[in-house]
Amino acid sequence: MGDEVALNSFYVVTGGLLIIFNLPFVISILKHDALRRRKEYVIFAGLASGDVLSGLSTLIAGAYRLYLFNTNQENLMIRRHECAYRTMIFSITAITVQAFLIFAVSVDRFIAVTYPIKYRNLTPRYSYSVIGACYAITLVFNIAGVASSASSGDQLISASCVGSATVEEWFFTLWYEGRVLLVAASAVLYAFVAIKFTHRSSQSAGPSTTTSANEGRIAIQRRVTLTVGINVIFTVILYIIPATAVIIVRHTSGNLDLLSPIAWLLNCVNTIINFFVFIYRHQDLRDGVRYLFLCKPLPPTSLSGRR
Repeated sequence: MGDEVALNSFYVVTGGLLIIFNLPFVISILKHDALRRRKEYVIFAGLASGDVLSGLSTLIAGAYRLYLFNTNQENLMIRRHECAYRTMIFSITAITVQAFLIFAVSVDRFIAVTYPIKYRNLTPRYSYSVIGACYAITLVFNIAGVASSASSGDQLISASCVGSATVEEWFFTLWYEGRVLLVAASAVLYAFVAIKFTHRSSQSAGPSTTTSANEGRIAIQRRVTLTVGINVIFTVILYIIPATAVIIVRHTSGNLDLLSPIAWLLNCVNTIINFFVFIYRHQDLRDGVRYLFLCKPLPPTSLSGRR
């Protein structure tokens, strides 16, 4: 029991940190008009919104299970469909939308690097449409998850509502392994982006015929692409590898009592690192958060996109 209390306490703390870091980041981009006009920053805000939901889901799950321990209800059995309205719906929402948004970021960079002229003509409405599509697909998964849980009738499970016990086996496999596959696909796609980006950079190393304004836009896109590349490396290490290990152990009938929560906590660490990478590499994003807390508008000197 002591290990369970410690683990769920980590859930509460980690979930709280995700919200503390990512929520101001989202608000700062949406609040400051100059940042809001940058379509790639709107995509970043969408990704951070998924991380906020991940934090909320993690915090709720940890706090709920701590409540069970503190009230001596850890051995309580409930109908499976009751978990849908306790922790499951938050978990499905957070994990699903996070995976789709991670993939969306790679797709955005693929378009920016492969079709730079077309990308330049896109407006922030494109970014909002991409984010909206990710949340719409997540809604479908939520409906399927709740339906899967409700189809079990009066089947009893632990009130702790842990992962695979809360839904039908087929849905959990589709949902969990599907999101890992999607995030892995985003990393593979970004490998192609990196190759294309390196090729274009080598081509532009010669005498420049572009205007200073275009050079500024190219420099901004170069910095954004490198920033996302750094985050992809952390995602591979802290998200894809641990989650893949969970899948392997699950299919070999191994014990997931410790591995599964550790894999999720590593994913949460990854989202926190994402925030710091964004803030460290982009002065305008850093200033956006700072001036949000100062309740002041973003000064023009912060809008160059430099570090």
